[in-house]
Amino acid sequence: MGSSCIYPLDAPTPIKESSLLDGKLEETNSPYAIAKIAGIELGRSLHSQFGHEVINLMPTNLYGPRDNFSDLNSHVIPGLIQRIHNAKIEKNKNVEIWGSGKPLREFLM
Repeated sequence: MGSSCIYPLDAPTPIKESSLLDGKLEETNSPYAIAKIAGIELGRSLHSQFGHEVINLMPTNLYGPRDNFSDLNSHVIPGLIQRIHNAKIEKNKNVEIWGSGKPLREFLM
């Protein structure tokens, strides 16, 4: 099973399966991505060599307990939670949200 984190850093959105292995991985995700990609390639090899039917699932953006809540490089949901939490603590009325607001995203806890 993979996730959107295994695709190249500059993959166009929405991400297409054909973008896999098509560019440089995001540095903090690369060990995770390489392990997931190795599993996908193993499935392909099992199919081509032995005819095994292998399905690789690519669920949407995952979030949950023990996620990365860093202000600098978190995933979307924990990043928003952290920014909103910080704004409440600091009594700020505004929260900065990164990006253009154009990407379409799906989330799964």
